[in-house]
Amino acid sequence: GEMAEAIVVTMDNQHTFGGWNYDQIAKNLQECMIPYIESHYSVSKSADDRAFCGLSMGSMTTNQMVKMIPETFRYYGAFSGGSVDLDPTHYDVDKISGATYYLTAGCIDMAYNNKLGISSVDYMKMLDQLGIKYKFDLKMGAHDWYVWRDSYTTFAKDYLWDTNDELKPAGVTVEKNSSFKDVKDSAYQATFVYEDKDE
Repeated sequence: GEMAEAIVVTMDNQHTFGGWNYDQIAKNLQECMIPYIESHYSVSKSADDRAFCGLSMGSMTTNQMVKMIPETFRYYGAFSGGSVDLDPTHYDVDKISGATYYLTAGCIDMAYNNKLGISSVDYMKMLDQLGIKYKFDLKMGAHDWYVWRDSYTTFAKDYLWDTNDELKPAGVTVEKNSSFKDVKDSAYQATFVYEDKDE
């Protein structure tokens, strides 16, 4: 009950596109992944109900998607990484200003404040220049899974959607699906609620 229901989809950008081809990643998202999810699962088709996040190179991918397809997602989480494009003239402020941005890095993270020009600090300076609001958390740790797990947990629990919905009791409920009539094989939807018992 600490976060809203969601479907999590992961991508393999390194092997699929030969080393993070951002144009191909954006095309894959818009032409393949999102249409597939929308046609096979009971999900909202609104960008307001979509989030994109990543860690390390995935963080840089997230920040590139902010620039390239800003109206596709409403929530962005960038964990331990900046952007390969810090030219503020390449960003459409009107399109990106309404989104939620949650950025993190580890306090001894190589991506936090490096001399390469692609650090989290460099990216935040550009966002400041554009007047884009964001939340930054400096986590205890390095460029590692301790930082990224904590970042994702905070992002999911504290920044995504509304979690004030009425909590359902533990068990399985089956309801007629009236919200997503255009989705194949979706006449009914089942909701599974697990009770967390500390033994």
